[in-house]
Amino acid sequence: MLDAMRKNVKSLSIFLWLVIISFIAFYGVTNRNPSETNSVAVVNGERIPFSAYREEYFRTQEFFRNLLKENAEEYLKNIDLKKMTLDRLVEKTLLLQTAKKLGIGVTDEELVNRLKNFDVFLNERGVLDNDRIVSILEKNRIEPKKFIENLKQDILIEKMRKFIGDMAKVSSAQVRDEYMKRNEKIEAEYVFVPNDYYKNDVNVKEADLKNYFEKNKEAYRLPKREKIKYIFIESKNFAKDATVSEDEIKNYYKKNTDTYKAKAKQVRARHILFSLKPGTKKEQEDALKKKAENVLKEAKSGKDFVTLVKIYSDEPMAALRGGDLGYFQKGAMVPEFEKTAFSLNKGEVSDLVKTSFGYHIIKVEDILEPGDTVPLDYVKDEVRERIISEKGKKSGLAKASEVYQEWSRKKPGEKLEEIKGNKIISTEFENGKALEGIGKNPDIQKIVSKVKEGELAKPFFIERGEKGWVILQKEKEIPSSIPSFEEVKDRVARDLRTNMSAQLVDEKMKEWAKELKGNVSLKKIIDNKGIVVKETGEISRSSNMQGIRDQEDFKGLAFSLSENKPVVFFKVGDGYFLLKLVKKIPIDEKDFEKQKDELRKNLLESERNRIFTEELKNLRAQAKIETYKEIM
Repeated sequence: MLDAMRKNVKSLSIFLWLVIISFIAFYGVTNRNPSETNSVAVVNGERIPFSAYREEYFRTQEFFRNLLKENAEEYLKNIDLKKMTLDRLVEKTLLLQTAKKLGIGVTDEELVNRLKNFDVFLNERGVLDNDRIVSILEKNRIEPKKFIENLKQDILIEKMRKFIGDMAKVSSAQVRDEYMKRNEKIEAEYVFVPNDYYKNDVNVKEADLKNYFEKNKEAYRLPKREKIKYIFIESKNFAKDATVSEDEIKNYYKKNTDTYKAKAKQVRARHILFSLKPGTKKEQEDALKKKAENVLKEAKSGKDFVTLVKIYSDEPMAALRGGDLGYFQKGAMVPEFEKTAFSLNKGEVSDLVKTSFGYHIIKVEDILEPGDTVPLDYVKDEVRERIISEKGKKSGLAKASEVYQEWSRKKPGEKLEEIKGNKIISTEFENGKALEGIGKNPDIQKIVSKVKEGELAKPFFIERGEKGWVILQKEKEIPSSIPSFEEVKDRVARDLRTNMSAQLVDEKMKEWAKELKGNVSLKKIIDNKGIVVKETGEISRSSNMQGIRDQEDFKGLAFSLSENKPVVFFKVGDGYFLLKLVKKIPIDEKDFEKQKDELRKNLLESERNRIFTEELKNLRAQAKIETYKEIM
């Protein structure tokens, strides 16, 4: 790749491409401090100082926080931000090193043009002002020399990306193939035959079962498990009798105001709905709109909005709620409604807004900015539920503690069925197993793994699924083992019958495929009871094939069919599909002509990204890279 790059370097245009925001987000400014002694990596002898890593780490963190808002923290927990940061710095260094080898630099003209992108650097006449640039940078504690160097690096990275990406080529055949993938349609007929279809037609002897078991013993291995006893005390059994006073609600709300602060801007609005039913005729809609316009005049003139809601709104429960939708943030309402609601000031009434529900008149009652506290009246029910839940949890703990104390006084080996009216459940537990009364709960596995044989764990609370307190005793650990033939004989018999049946299904598929020639349809050759011939109807590669698992395999093979190869059968997990092409539907050539230029553009951009990513991999593979992760 480098040889090709050297040959083409002279053809590189010096025209400044616009900043690619997402790319700069990946490869932003690196603060290189020659005096820094700690390095996070050395790339071909060039050190990446910790200061550069630290700056890039926090900058990337802020990038995701600004991009993902309230979802950012969850996302950041699930990625390896340290590795991501280091990888970006290494790749940036490699690109800058390659640019130097190729003799690609940054001209004064390119630098000046880039500086002009910063409006703050321009004087009143729109001209760059050197004194202004230095003053602004120094006020923000940015060293001008370092800023210019970082700017040059950004430009170089962009030029390298363009240079590498310009090697991408997309042929007319590729454009047509892509259009075909997106728009090609077919019709086919098919049958599905389960693996065990012929299970009652196969003869299985005892010797066959034993032989099959011997060859497939590992398939019957039992995992490591623990024999446990437990009692589950549900919180809701105590919460249902809990009462909550108004003072308790107020005090809880006051102590936990941070919980009820808005994370994003919220609007509280009322609306009057003039409902439009599907199929409404134009003259009926015009009459409805006229009615809405008359009501709007009343609302704009200052007439009580709640009164208008009760008289005119078609919304169910409008009379009881006064059209109040409560507080909501962006994404909660249909786009047309949301756009208007968030554009209004507090107390302002909108013009008519049309949505799929009909015509709306919106009045904004309140606006919460991020950090504002949601009024108690709008979270009172939530507060009450939280208090009830906490009371139930507290009462449940008291009961669980009594049970624990009683259980801990029992002698080892003493037969127990219940304690203080709570049933003791005994079972063999393995990770992922659902427990009676609890269901599947990963917290159980964590406790079981920590408890020693014979130990009674103190009561612990589980939040996921059914909430409540668990008192658990591990009786013994059971190592992984292979059961005896007799213990799994029935299962072995089912498996062997299914296996032998699947072989018969495979043979039958081959036989049917040979018979399906010319215009012969599946219905003509398949008369087996229980096998239903189905039709796909007109489908594309993006169609959702209801009732079919492994859809991508199904559609991939369906679209591989042609007049020369109209039939295919294939195995999936639990059976076989047999597919017969009915017809291919020609693409719309006029539509292809309309879309091909845009399609070529998109394919070219994808190919540029692919080549760029591939070249980064090659540069990494050829480079000498040492990393010092212990410093990170």
